[in-house]
Amino acid sequence: MSGKHNGVARILRNEAKYAFYVHCHAHRLNLVIVDTVKGIPDAADFFALLEKLYVFLSRSYVHSKYKGIQSDIFPNETPRELPALSDTRLACRYISCRNVRDRLPAILKTLEEISLEDNAERAIDARGLLGQLDFFFAVMLTIFSTILQESKGLSDMLQNPSLDLAKATDIVGNFKCGPRDMRSEKDAFDAYWEAASGLATSCEIPIDTEHRPRRQRRLPIRLQDSVVTKRLMAEEDTSTTKESIKIHMFYSIVDTITAEMNKRFSTENCQIMRGIQSLNPESI
Repeated sequence: MSGKHNGVARILRNEAKYAFYVHCHAHRLNLVIVDTVKGIPDAADFFALLEKLYVFLSRSYVHSKYKGIQSDIFPNETPRELPALSDTRLACRYISCRNVRDRLPAILKTLEEISLEDNAERAIDARGLLGQLDFFFAVMLTIFSTILQESKGLSDMLQNPSLDLAKATDIVGNFKCGPRDMRSEKDAFDAYWEAASGLATSCEIPIDTEHRPRRQRRLPIRLQDSVVTKRLMAEEDTSTTKESIKIHMFYSIVDTITAEMNKRFSTENCQIMRGIQSLNPESI
C-alpha cells in the first residue's frame, strides 16, 4: 500500500517480511501511456500542442467566444471544455483528445476569428495555433483518441473495487494483444487514415501529401566538424505522407506501448499475482 496509506507497507513488512508488494494496475497503465508520449517526439509535440490549446481557450475572452461558437455549430449539444493535461490522470488525456476531435470545427473557427482581431497578442497566438492544426494533427488526434479510449476503459475496469487479481491479469493480457495485432494487421492503419481524412475534410483542412519534415534536425555539436556519411537515426524526419506516418509514427506508438506493457506487466509478475489470488479463501 502506498499513496494516502503511506507507511502501511512498512508496518506489514515488519510483521510479514516476505509479503509481496502489488503495485496499482491502473497506475501502471497510466505510466505506460505517459512513457509512450514522452518517448516519441511527435507524440510529445502533439500533447504539448493540446496543452497550448487548453491554455489559450481557457482565457476568459476566448472561452466565451469559443463557447458561443460551439453553441452555433452544435446547437443541440452541450458545450465541451478542454481539460488540463496531467501525467497522473490518464482520463484527462482521453477527454482532451475526444473533445478536440468532436469540437474541432468550433476550435478552428474560434482561432480564425481571433486571428483577425485588433488585439495583436491574441491574434498572433491564434495564428500560431491555427497553423499547427494541420492534417498531421488530425492523424495524431484520430490515433490517440482511439488508443486512449481503449486504455481508459481498461483503467476503469482495473479500478473496480470488486475486481480480483486473477481477473485483472486476464484483462491486462487481452489489452496487451491490441497493439501487437495493430502492428501485424495489414489494414489496421488504413482505418485511422480514412477517419483522419474524413475529419480533415469536414473541417476543410487540406489533406497534405507532400513529403516534408515536421522538425528541422540539427547535427549534434560533437559532429559539426566531422564528415557524416550516414544518416543519423535522430535525423529521420516524420513526413505527412501515408507510408512515412505509418512507419515512423504509427508503428512507433504501437511498438512503444507493447514494450511498456511487457515491462510493467511482465509474465512473471502476472504469474505471481495469479498465485496470490489462488491463496485467497474467497477464490476457492
